[in-house]
Amino acid sequence: MMKITCTPVGAIAANCYLVVSGDAALVIDPGDWSQALEQKLEPYMDKIRLILLTHRHADHLMAAAWLQEKSGAQTAIHLDDAAGLMDPGVSLSAELGVFAAPQQPLCPDLVLKDKEVLECGDMHIQVLHTPGHSQGGVCYLIDDGNKSALFTGDTLFAGEIGRTDMPSGDYPTLMRSLARLAELPGDYPVYPGHGVYTLLSRERTQNPYMVGAVKGMRL
Repeated sequence: MMKITCTPVGAIAANCYLVVSGDAALVIDPGDWSQALEQKLEPYMDKIRLILLTHRHADHLMAAAWLQEKSGAQTAIHLDDAAGLMDPGVSLSAELGVFAAPQQPLCPDLVLKDKEVLECGDMHIQVLHTPGHSQGGVCYLIDDGNKSALFTGDTLFAGEIGRTDMPSGDYPTLMRSLARLAELPGDYPVYPGHGVYTLLSRERTQNPYMVGAVKGMRL
């Protein structure tokens, strides 16, 4: 059974997720190094095979190079946001200036595209390109045969959405991405990039942005 652990990291409290199923593990958005994060991940270092990044912004990727060095895992990010791993100007790490250490450039092992499917042990990971917060933002729909979960980065929060006023952000594009998520069949627990866990069914009916996005697409 898939086990999910969330550790908010850094001054901006971005959610870093450890996902474990059987003998394999992956980490989503290691946004900054901390002792608390290292203590959570250390028992699983020999199981971590993938580091999945939801988008280019520094608060979601600053510890990726450290974690790759410790675990040997492959790092994955969408093609349109890959420059954020290598350029502090793209990730905005220098502009924000609130991280434990300067950004260490890292070349991604996997450059993702929409609808790709990755494997990590018995976990199947579907890549959903959901631009709007950033050009290469993605969500990850993960299933291990017993449990499914949707990791939405800064595309979708509980009752809210990610901001669109940063470079490569675009509000109409984000609305189309929300409509796409709303149309996913069934229901999923949603693990966002900031804030608390929610359910896709709840967001479909109670998140004003998602409700509006669906209505807009139907007009």
